[in-house]
Amino acid sequence: MGILAARQNKELRAKSKILLCAALCSLLSALSVFVFAQDTAPPVFRSGVDLLEVDVNIVDGGGRPIANLRTPEFSVKVDGQDRKVVSSEFIRDDSSQSPGSGGYKEDPYVATNTDRPRGRMIVIVVDQNNITSGRARDLIVSVRKFVERLPPADRVALVAIPAPGPAVDFTGNRARIYQALAGVRGTDDMNTERYDVGDYEAIAMVNRGDEMVIRRLVERECPTGDTSCVSDLELESSRIVQRIRSRSNESLYALMTLLNNLREADGTKTLVLLSQGFIFEDVQGKSSALAQTAAEARVNLNVILLDDTPGEASNARRSKTLREDRDLREEGLSSLAGKSRGALFTVTSSPEIAFDRLTTEMSGHYLLGVEPAQKDRDGKTHQIRVQVKRSGATVRARREFRYTALTATAQAREDQVIALLRSPATATDLPMRLASYVFQDPESYKEKLLVAAEIDPPSQATADLMLAFVIFDAQGRPVGNGRERKIYTLSGAQPVEYNWAITLPPGTYTLRFAAIDAAGHRGSLEHEVRVWQMSGPAIAVGDLMLGRVDPATRGGALTPVVATRVDNGRLAMYTEFYSSRPEALDTVTVAMEIADDESAPALLTAQAAVMPRMEGAGRQAALVMPVSAIPPGRYFARAVVIAGGQVVGRIARPFTVAGK
Repeated sequence: MGILAARQNKELRAKSKILLCAALCSLLSALSVFVFAQDTAPPVFRSGVDLLEVDVNIVDGGGRPIANLRTPEFSVKVDGQDRKVVSSEFIRDDSSQSPGSGGYKEDPYVATNTDRPRGRMIVIVVDQNNITSGRARDLIVSVRKFVERLPPADRVALVAIPAPGPAVDFTGNRARIYQALAGVRGTDDMNTERYDVGDYEAIAMVNRGDEMVIRRLVERECPTGDTSCVSDLELESSRIVQRIRSRSNESLYALMTLLNNLREADGTKTLVLLSQGFIFEDVQGKSSALAQTAAEARVNLNVILLDDTPGEASNARRSKTLREDRDLREEGLSSLAGKSRGALFTVTSSPEIAFDRLTTEMSGHYLLGVEPAQKDRDGKTHQIRVQVKRSGATVRARREFRYTALTATAQAREDQVIALLRSPATATDLPMRLASYVFQDPESYKEKLLVAAEIDPPSQATADLMLAFVIFDAQGRPVGNGRERKIYTLSGAQPVEYNWAITLPPGTYTLRFAAIDAAGHRGSLEHEVRVWQMSGPAIAVGDLMLGRVDPATRGGALTPVVATRVDNGRLAMYTEFYSSRPEALDTVTVAMEIADDESAPALLTAQAAVMPRMEGAGRQAALVMPVSAIPPGRYFARAVVIAGGQVVGRIARPFTVAGK
């Protein structure tokens, strides 16, 4: 399943150069792009120098997180021995309650990790193997309502198990989730068997575990005691048990594979498993193995268990041991949720009540700092128990942990930056900003995406940064990626700049960029980019690039920048346009404008100089616009491309006029 990005096994090299007439020259040099390395799994509990970090949910009777607990109210036992709880911090996970989140608006020009509300990673897993078709139809409606109510900053993934089934990687595009939901199918419709045998009875018959259950089954289904009837009953029970075993093993394997894949996404994830239940052959062993993998992947696992709906068409023959069947299907999943800092919610009608309760419980948790012992570091699995001295409180915590220390090596840093890159969660230790531009590559005539990034490292003489990016298409497939280590000499409080370029076909993409320095400070962000077609249209217009110009310099380089700040009254403006019929460009003119916003009337207007591109086909238009007459503030520059008296392109880009 493609829940987290597959690696591309080739080296990409991107080169871009844009040349301006008169005042401005070369743009970008080459950038080598490298393939991803294999990630190592993060530890079960990441450890600082002195403390074990233990995350735990404490909720009241209504499922609301209790936010006012003090450190002395917590008690922790490891392998039955008391451990001192040194600190406790309540962390609100509901990004809709984050400061300033209500007014947050995505900037289409500049992405940043400094002002975006913190979002959660939520994985919705539908166990198609163990859901009937009728329940699946009801479920789709409830899941959609649940997703619609999540804050915009949350990233949601959807996986139907076992494969093949709909699968969507973590995304903020809710339409992709809704589209995939339409492909979910329940396949656990009961077969039309000759006898009415429940799961509990079939297992008893095959395993000879309960003679009383077997006797009641035989007396009910074979009242005459006919030996051929009893033989047929045994064969039918064997088929039922085989079907149970096959479907359960398929779901267990798919769930284990998914949890292993989720290790690659840095940060805590919440997984919601939707099922009508399945039977674990070794309840404690299988649930412990899954819980351990969930801990290593930092996944909190919740289960929404759907009961059979009376009168459902697919259940024309109903078991006489419904309660026992349900207990068998619930036992393993209840154990798994309890060991994975989650809960099991039983649903008898609509799942919406369970989703409402889950939404409430997900809105906050505690991070405890627990005093470690030397034996914790032996790499073995240890039992842990968290309790709280508060009446009516329910504790949801992991029951086992295994200590794994992070190794501060160059290889570990490479692995960590890739894990960070795969994670849709935003890291903010390193503030960063990013902008992108689209032009036509002069060598291949393909569309080229130019990217400019700025990073604010901690104040020091140098910055040793491991940098990485990945680009996903509209279906969530990775189409380009890269990684590079760069060492910068810092100059005061100025950010470090990092530029690269890559050719892409027209389309809408998601770009993720990440960095980690030698001290372990991390930064990451996500940016939606659109690459429009440069070949084919009668006239295609490239992006608008802006820059500050030194009045004393007649020539200089204009490179992609994140944001343009003019403090000397001169703004450089540049764009390109192309056509498959070169003669169509001979009469094209370009007006450069300055306005208060993208659609406001122009404050300043001037005609740009138009010349052939020095590399590749097409034309380029450039102008140095005096802006000293307008007061300080944020403005928009516009390039209006006109052919045959008609506007064939209008491109805008913001900039700032600095105060004196």
